[in-house]
Amino acid sequence: MSTVTISETIFELLRRKAQDSAQTPDQIADELLRKQLLPKHACVEIVEKATGSQAMIKGTRVPVSIIVGYLRIGETPESLVENTLPHLTLAQVYDALSYYHDHQDEIEQEMAENTKEYGRAYLRSHLGEDGYQRVTGQQPPLSPPQGGRGAMLERCDISPPLGGIKGGRIQESGEKHARQNVNASL
Repeated sequence: MSTVTISETIFELLRRKAQDSAQTPDQIADELLRKQLLPKHACVEIVEKATGSQAMIKGTRVPVSIIVGYLRIGETPESLVENTLPHLTLAQVYDALSYYHDHQDEIEQEMAENTKEYGRAYLRSHLGEDGYQRVTGQQPPLSPPQGGRGAMLERCDISPPLGGIKGGRIQESGEKHARQNVNASL
């Protein structure tokens, strides 16, 4: 890898941008230079998602990685637009492939992160082994407290209101008796 020399001012701008986005100055520089130097792709856009950015065919919800995946299992660009994804054009599919070749490392990383193995490893690392087994049904879920509502209130040190709850509001025991007396005198 070669070294590129930049001014202190530009490096300071890179450093600040990197700090704001939790990336390194090298990553920011690479991203900016790619945007300026790599060919533009008329049919591909970068969509920001909760899981990160993803290259998608413009105006669709089809990621470039899906196109690459279909080609790996034997589809051709023609069979994709004729049978599998008829809402796409050949130009869109070929532009997605061109984008893939210009950004191969990124798309390969995205595809690696969308495998069962990666998903399982992610869940295990975030939930622990017991949590992973509960979520995947390999272990019974935690059981709810036994003994009904009264036992639950007792364990929580909460007492039910006098008179109970009626019609979505708490009813005091004196209010219940007063209503009964009014109704009896009518």
